[in-house]
Amino acid sequence: MHLFAMRWPRTREIWVASLMLTIVLVWAGRYFVNPDGISYLDLSDGFKSSDWDTIANSHWSPFYPLILATLIPSSLRWSASEPIVVHVINGWLFLLALAAFNVFLAEIRESGQAENVALDVRSGPGRLAAYMVFLWCALVLITVRSVTPDMLLAGIGFVAAAQVVRIQSKRATTFTFVLLGALLGLAALTKSFMLSVSIVLLLALLITNRKILYSAVMFVIVISPQLFALSSRAGHLDFGSSAKVVYALKVNGVSKFDGAYELATAPLTVSFPTDKANQTYPLWDDPARWLPEEPIRFDYSTQMEAFIRNLRSDAGIALKIVIPLIFVVLCRDWGIPVRNRLLASISLAVLAAYSLLHSEARLIGFWIALGSISFLTGVTLNGRYLKLGRRVIHLIGIISAISVITYAIDQSFSSRPDRGLNARDIQGEVAAALRETGLKKGDRIGLLGDESDIYWARLARVQIVTQVPLAAAPVYWSSSEGARDDIDRWMGMAGAKVIVASWTSPPAPIEGWTPVPGSRYSIFPLKKQK
Repeated sequence: MHLFAMRWPRTREIWVASLMLTIVLVWAGRYFVNPDGISYLDLSDGFKSSDWDTIANSHWSPFYPLILATLIPSSLRWSASEPIVVHVINGWLFLLALAAFNVFLAEIRESGQAENVALDVRSGPGRLAAYMVFLWCALVLITVRSVTPDMLLAGIGFVAAAQVVRIQSKRATTFTFVLLGALLGLAALTKSFMLSVSIVLLLALLITNRKILYSAVMFVIVISPQLFALSSRAGHLDFGSSAKVVYALKVNGVSKFDGAYELATAPLTVSFPTDKANQTYPLWDDPARWLPEEPIRFDYSTQMEAFIRNLRSDAGIALKIVIPLIFVVLCRDWGIPVRNRLLASISLAVLAAYSLLHSEARLIGFWIALGSISFLTGVTLNGRYLKLGRRVIHLIGIISAISVITYAIDQSFSSRPDRGLNARDIQGEVAAALRETGLKKGDRIGLLGDESDIYWARLARVQIVTQVPLAAAPVYWSSSEGARDDIDRWMGMAGAKVIVASWTSPPAPIEGWTPVPGSRYSIFPLKKQK
């Protein structure tokens, strides 16, 4: 009798552990809302008020803000509870992604796995390793902390991948094809680059199955409202400009401030055209509208710089499983073809595309999970190296589990005051301090410094209309009193009633500037312009 025989966790036990991790991480990041998240929340306001002009956005896709508009109660919008509700929604999306991953694994099992498959999801250790890779990619790379649609895409993507497995294993019904088309359409409405990915996938499946036309028809039906809205506004066929924006900013090196209007008499200052009331930070509301209209420039040297930079980023993220995957490849039976090749190839192609544009953890998390699981559940090991290959798979699971646990500890006990289990609502405190100056809903303000941590502006329901960028902030502080007064006056002429210094401060106290206690923010009320 083996008293200490190891029992591998059951699926429901993995679910319980995942739920506990989710609760901890949601609470630890409850007050953080990134600039992309502010734009999505502003877009959700457009859905709430049926502002169709706002909804038709060429950079931010509509499905995630539609979910935010549906699930955030009107009474909690712009309140201190809004960021908490948003992160709870992100937690729900993670659990939906986990359920979708479970569906994907079930389809892998039903499709029939080879006897010597590298990752046998029918076994306890294989199932655990698969879930650990998913948890690492979802909780550590995508995260529930960032207010972005990447977790939503993961949920949709895994259910769509399950339909692909079903189709390729010859078990599909007509409903399978219709469902796949609908899912790919929702994925394209979640992130616009999925339009291209979906078209490539549908064409690849069309080679072997003509019923994929059902999927194509449903796909077109689902995306048609967005396609029509953007095409009508652009005057030509258009489904969004996010790829052009990313290429211009990340490869061509265009500054997002190039599209703002510089005030000639105040060279440190830029102002933003404002034509919508619900734009917190108009420059990032729809970047395609403000960037220079010059065409995308291809330059070999800058492209290679971007590629190397992104490749280093991806290597740093994925290295912990790339090396074990190489060992799996060396242990494979080369006489047996890899199953799930289409999903693995699509994932690899997307990762390659990101390496040419811009890559970061949340963008590639889903594709690392889909690609690695698809490959490992489809590759057959050589019988002589079966034990070694399986141990490498176990190692991948252990490494992923350690990454998840260390990340949860790091987030829970972060040294930053606005993060962790005992986080302060600094953004809410700045918003409250702004309201104490007499600012009202819809008032305009100026920003001095960093724009990456400005959720306070949305909470105060004010609009940033002019800015001294962070790089120019030291020049502002070191300028003479008269020079600063000129800049302040021109910011006031742009419509600002108050200037907020974000993540920058003067080397010595300056009259009129009031620091927000315990933060990197200061407030300076402007005199009324005559």
